[in-house]
Amino acid sequence: RMTDREKEFFPYFIYRPNMYLFGKADEATIIAFIHGVEFGQQIYENKKNHTSFSSTLSNLLENEYKIKKGSLGWSYQVEMYAKKKKIDFSEAFFELSKILFPNPPKPRGSN
Repeated sequence: RMTDREKEFFPYFIYRPNMYLFGKADEATIIAFIHGVEFGQQIYENKKNHTSFSSTLSNLLENEYKIKKGSLGWSYQVEMYAKKKKIDFSEAFFELSKILFPNPPKPRGSN
């Protein structure tokens, strides 16, 4: 399961990617950003193996859409989902991510 920090952080990225990415939110920048955040989270949590955002996304694709993870991982699954829907990778990624986090985050400091 995702850490509380990931559950708090990822909706901000999903609903406001331009705040976190320089330039276009394309396949390469999304993958690099997710891997960087997850690597940093592993160091912060001092855990080598924890269920992260990408593994939660991978499980969604495997269980709900029958797209197996295989050796190429979650980004391949998103690519296969995108091809099935005839949309680009970034559109597929954000569409799927909004299934995991259906509500936009509240502004910081609001109750």
